Amino acid sequence: MESQARADRAPSVGDGRGGIENAAGFAVAGISLVLAATVLAGWVAGVPDLVALRTGWPPMQPDAALALVLLSLGAVAALGGRALPALGLGIGASLVAIPTLAALCGFFDLGTVPGGLLGVAWPGEAPFQPTPIPPNTAVGLLAVGAAVIAAGAGRRGIAATFGMGCWVIGASALVGYSVGLDDAYTWRSAAPIAPSAAICLVLVSSALLLGRRTAPRGGLAAAWYAPLIAGLAAAAIATLIYQALLIRQEEHIDITIDATAQRIRTEIRVAIEAQRETLTGLAHEWEDTFFKRRGAWESDVRIAIAKSPSISSIAWFETDGSLDWYYPTDRDPPRVAVPPVGSRPEISVSWTRALRLPDGARGFALVAPLRDSEDVEGWLFGLFNSREFFGELEMLLPEGFVFQIDTRRAMIFDGGLSAEMPAKRVRRLALERGSDVTVTLHPTREWLGEQRSQLPAVVLGAGLALSVLLMLALRSAQTSAARSLELEGEVRAHERAEAEIRRLNFELEDRVADRTAELRRTNEELKSFAGFLSHELRQPISAQSLWTDLLESEYAASLDEQAREYLAQIRRYNRRTSDLIGAQLVLAEIGTAPIAIGRVDVDGVFEELRRDFKPELDAAHAALRKSELPEVEADPRHVYQLFRNLIENSIKYRRADVPLEIRAFGRRTEDAVEIQFRDNGRGFAAGDEEKIFEIFERAGETGAEGVGLGLAVCRRIVERCGGEIEASSAPEGGAVFDIRFPRPEGDDDAPAERLSADT
Repeated sequence: MESQARADRAPSVGDGRGGIENAAGFAVAGISLVLAATVLAGWVAGVPDLVALRTGWPPMQPDAALALVLLSLGAVAALGGRALPALGLGIGASLVAIPTLAALCGFFDLGTVPGGLLGVAWPGEAPFQPTPIPPNTAVGLLAVGAAVIAAGAGRRGIAATFGMGCWVIGASALVGYSVGLDDAYTWRSAAPIAPSAAICLVLVSSALLLGRRTAPRGGLAAAWYAPLIAGLAAAAIATLIYQALLIRQEEHIDITIDATAQRIRTEIRVAIEAQRETLTGLAHEWEDTFFKRRGAWESDVRIAIAKSPSISSIAWFETDGSLDWYYPTDRDPPRVAVPPVGSRPEISVSWTRALRLPDGARGFALVAPLRDSEDVEGWLFGLFNSREFFGELEMLLPEGFVFQIDTRRAMIFDGGLSAEMPAKRVRRLALERGSDVTVTLHPTREWLGEQRSQLPAVVLGAGLALSVLLMLALRSAQTSAARSLELEGEVRAHERAEAEIRRLNFELEDRVADRTAELRRTNEELKSFAGFLSHELRQPISAQSLWTDLLESEYAASLDEQAREYLAQIRRYNRRTSDLIGAQLVLAEIGTAPIAIGRVDVDGVFEELRRDFKPELDAAHAALRKSELPEVEADPRHVYQLFRNLIENSIKYRRADVPLEIRAFGRRTEDAVEIQFRDNGRGFAAGDEEKIFEIFERAGETGAEGVGLGLAVCRRIVERCGGEIEASSAPEGGAVFDIRFPRPEGDDDAPAERLSADT
């Protein structure tokens, strides 16, 4: 057995189609092994050309190269039937990919590990450096690792499923490189999968899908093999389209945010420039005026404030920092830090730092030098309320955006930014070149939600649904083709079976005809034998009765009371034996004799029975009452025998202390005629409802008269007429028999009144 197991594990190249498939799997896995080993050797030896394999290609990372070497060896082991090596190599390769996936999920920062997990590091002048494994490479490694583990464990269906998933990842990346679709080989702006890594993923998964020991052969997994490949390919295409639409959508959002940031900065610069012109005009008027009169200066300032309501006040400071004039005078004088004496601003009006206005509001100041010739004689400050100044600009901002103005040291205007807003959407722009004033723009979550269309998700959902439908359609087509062949075989089998059934039917008909004739002969013989037996049995019984009568008549004087009792006992047993023979003949005749079904007037039958049983009824002081009984569909002779037996049964089992009453009621239902026969005799014990209809069973005491065939004959009569009979005990004592006959054809009368009225 051990040698057989070794032979089973060994790869067989010359055993037909299976050997060819295994050889192809070994070849493909070998190519992947050589390619991954070359890249790994390039990293270890420090040869960039071996790592990149081709100029312009992104390099395969050393961790990924090591994992692919292990996976290629694992595929070779799985193809050769080496379960334990395949399991070990698959688990080892999967462990290499897990840290990248864990970092992708946010568990830790893989970028802090220099040179990846292998610690490979090149000099700074190297064309590229080791980086963590890209997410799509890690997912592909994990998928093909699971495929190798499943193949080693003998789970061909699972191995094929994971292998196809890895094949789709690698193939979609290669297609993306060939057509220039970045989204095919780059997941969510992460590092791209290297073309060499994609080629190795395709090769290793193809080796597993081709191998005789790893690809599914037969069963449910094999049936879903081709449909699953097509479904995964369609799902990969849908995912690529989804990623492309998502990235284009995010790019559009970024473009909109950038354009809005540029626009608001321009609006702010335009507004500031207008205030600068106002302040510059006042400064020029001061410079051109020979006599500086306060009244004239306040008049000009009043006009400027009227034009710009956001100006809180305008002040004139000397170079030593002392306040000369300010307006409006009804407010507290402003407190600002003047520029140092002798400064020469590059522009005519410049910013000062953010400040608090005398009323406590947040504001800022624009300062303009007051020159006499080229010397600065003072400073003209324009103080602005930030809320009033920038509030007007806030109205120009599209809905869904907020902004703020600040310097390195203080906030000028707070537009309502919060920590809940996505940080990566912030746009910080310098207001002017060389200025420390910054404009910060941020979209709200609501605006981002409105900008994000559901189209990518709809495309992805539709694509996945179509992939499932494609898979099901292909599987249905396969099933239909297989079912068609199966049905053709079943049709041929049915045709053969029908021919055989026809032949058997002919034989069966012949056998039935022979058996029927034989049964008919047997019945005739039994009937003749029963008649003969009855005649032969009745003759000695009659002779015995005759000799008993002669003995009693001739020797009556010499017989004592005990002897006469013996003779009476002999007569009773003779009579009982005669009755038993007669009942058996009646039972046999009812079971075999043909019947003539027709309408029977049950009222007439009861009247005839009343006349026939008049002596017995009078002797027992019994009363026979009935309601109007409907007609039934039965044999008249059998109906007479049925009710005769029931009346005899009531007379036999009457109570000595209670006058016997026999009643019969009838009614029509939708599909039957019901007749209820009841008496107030001794009845029968609970639980004997079915027992009393059995042959040789009698109700009451053991010594009661009768042979136990009367009720059995009644049931046989009713059943031969197509009806039913049931027995039950009356609450007040006695027996109740419910009889149902088929309703006569053409009897369209309404059902009769309930079973009650006596006549």
